[in-house]
Amino acid sequence: MAASCLAVAAPAKAEVWAAPAGCETFLTVQFRECRISNYYRCAAEPEGHVWRADFDVEGLRLLTLTDAETVPLRQIDPRGGTDYQLDAGSVGLPSQSSLQSERTSIVEYRMVDPAGLGEMSVGLRFRVTVPDRVPVTYSAVTIDGIELEEVAFNLTRGSVDGLVIQERSGTEYVQSDWRLVFSGPEQTTIPGNLSKHVQADRSPVDFIFPGEPKFSSTMPIEDCELLLSQADIANSKPTFPSDLEGMMP
Repeated sequence: MAASCLAVAAPAKAEVWAAPAGCETFLTVQFRECRISNYYRCAAEPEGHVWRADFDVEGLRLLTLTDAETVPLRQIDPRGGTDYQLDAGSVGLPSQSSLQSERTSIVEYRMVDPAGLGEMSVGLRFRVTVPDRVPVTYSAVTIDGIELEEVAFNLTRGSVDGLVIQERSGTEYVQSDWRLVFSGPEQTTIPGNLSKHVQADRSPVDFIFPGEPKFSSTMPIEDCELLLSQADIANSKPTFPSDLEGMMP
């Protein structure tokens, strides 16, 4: 994997995203819940690989790499210092092709941070299982003039020894021509902790293309005032399970 594709070419709080050398941004998306993402491709990457750079009000939040089947290959958290990568031993990888042809996708895979986190030295592994993922409707959903397909999912995140850490369910949006998946309304529950039940809606609002105003922007605008009014927003940090967009990925 080319190192240039991993470089953060723009300062964390720059208002315009500059893709790394050898890469080109092709889409910017404003999402609900105060997030904006820039999607870019790199000449050194295999065909179909797409990087996504996510920004919140504090700047760059996550870098995510997916392949043509929207398999999550890598997710880098510059703030937390983690670098999750697809475990080579994973089976049951996401497949957008099977979702489109068979109208369902059974997914089970693992992500690992080889460097570990904090004082851990053995690496962090997470097991993601999506036992049920089928289209909600065969009709297209239109957001900002773009036709998408709404897909339901039920997801379990756990350790490699089978301990359930988190359960998520909701919908996401597939744009098959772009080979991209966008987040939608969902709810997250941590088993055994009734206080950890969170509803969220990070649906796309505005699709911005090259030449249009705010293309390559890093400044989110949707729902930001509402989120900033919450007392703990300033201290929040992204985490792997809540920020891995969709489970294809």
